[in-house]
Amino acid sequence: MENYKSNLNEPPEFGELLFAFDFEPVSLQSSAVKRAFIKYEIRKVTSTLGYLLSGDVKVEIQWLVHEQERYESAHAPDMDNIIKPILDGLSGPQGVLIDDCQVQTIGSHWIDWTKKEHQINISIRYIPDDFVTKKNLVFINLGGNMYIPFHTDLPAQVKETLITHLEKGMALRNEFLKETGDYYQAKFFQSVQRLFHKSRINESFQCVELTTLKNNIEQEKEK
Repeated sequence: MENYKSNLNEPPEFGELLFAFDFEPVSLQSSAVKRAFIKYEIRKVTSTLGYLLSGDVKVEIQWLVHEQERYESAHAPDMDNIIKPILDGLSGPQGVLIDDCQVQTIGSHWIDWTKKEHQINISIRYIPDDFVTKKNLVFINLGGNMYIPFHTDLPAQVKETLITHLEKGMALRNEFLKETGDYYQAKFFQSVQRLFHKSRINESFQCVELTTLKNNIEQEKEK
């Protein structure tokens, strides 16, 4: 398995990303230094990608490890404990996911091989159209601590039109939800792009209030 290496702004249209890493997985209970190393190794690869997957994904983690080390070592982590450090590495501005709340299904398993080295293979399945490009990406607040991805490099008039539609859609969604309590019907009024609660947005992402964005657009139009 080889890493998908690309600077393209779109993920592969066949709906699967494959990554291979030559490191030993660590437990969620491991030291911050060890967990930071895993994140660093993953992001050396994912930071080269020009996009973030923005919809639901399915993740499969495969650990290649010598059977003797797996069964006869006291430090080999449990399979369920290696998941979170890996997901943390995959998420954020330098990752390939916005947040690990997008993970709808996840699996992890190990396979015996004769080498003493370790290898982690990761498969991410996704809907090909559910992505945003990293360049000039911000998250704008649509109220209630709900944020949506937005690109600041669009023409001023286009940004203004998009914001108008997003605001109207969100207002209708909230009104319908208040009157009926039916979340799934209310979703029809909002953008097809999923919303993210502020607590789910990595602090490294830039968050912008609507009033600030509108003021910036007006300044652009005056130039």
